[in-house]
Amino acid sequence: MNQRFSLNGQPAPEQTLEARKKTLVRDLQSEYEQVNKAWEEAIEWLRELPVLEGAEVTYWEDESGQYEQLLGYFKRGGEWTIFLGSRDRGFSDAAQSLDWKPILQCSMSEKTRALNGLNELKAKVVEKGEQFVISRRRQRDDELF
Repeated sequence: MNQRFSLNGQPAPEQTLEARKKTLVRDLQSEYEQVNKAWEEAIEWLRELPVLEGAEVTYWEDESGQYEQLLGYFKRGGEWTIFLGSRDRGFSDAAQSLDWKPILQCSMSEKTRALNGLNELKAKVVEKGEQFVISRRRQRDDELF
């Protein structure tokens, strides 16, 4: 709740700048903890899946379609984690236009915006796993006949 307003929406008695700062620090820390916890839980949720390959989803595009932001789940340094990617489609070399960084190293504003794509990323990882199982079962059935 904004401490500068009373419960009835009327301005609260004027607070000092220092008091407002202390309130803001407390409120921001609480928000940051919640966002970081959401990402940590998502990483653990995905790590429970024995995935074979990474997945990525676009969660934001600009109106022109030239710039996009993505979430990816990849293995780096022997560990699976979630990454935030930014791509400028204006580059002729697609590999150069894509920049990935671990989500836990991103700014709070990036982490917050990227939450919009989290469920889609989870679904994509699950779908890829399901597709592998179906493909492998078909392959095994074909080997039996």
